[in-house]
Amino acid sequence: MMPRTKALFAAAALFVLGLGVGSLSTAYIGIHKARRALASGEGFGAMQRGLDRFHQELLSELDPSPAQREDLDRQFKELSQNLMDVRRRQSRELLLELRAGGRSLRSTLDEAQRAKYDAIVRRMLLRLGMESRTSAAPGSITP
Repeated sequence: MMPRTKALFAAAALFVLGLGVGSLSTAYIGIHKARRALASGEGFGAMQRGLDRFHQELLSELDPSPAQREDLDRQFKELSQNLMDVRRRQSRELLLELRAGGRSLRSTLDEAQRAKYDAIVRRMLLRLGMESRTSAAPGSITP
């Protein structure tokens, strides 16, 4: 084998290795962040931080009177609470839809497949940092 061919193979191997390591590390970081957000309910954090930043910017640039400031603080607090309520409702609806879909998927399987399906669902939930309820119906998806 010629030195030039060896060098091309080595360069290709380094490229593939670098691409693989980069992809794996990016995936690991993404999965870690997703698990943390799902397990702790921090999904609302970005929206809340944006709302807080907007609130502070308004207060600093508008220079409201003390009465206006109290009113703005109260309204931002109400808005924040309303957004949290919407998020909770949507999370509940999403969870109910996931449960119904899981039951539907499970009902089409035979007994041996259902046991494997339940094990797959349990593994998926554990990877996401959630646990399945053991007292719930098999195949149900619950955080």
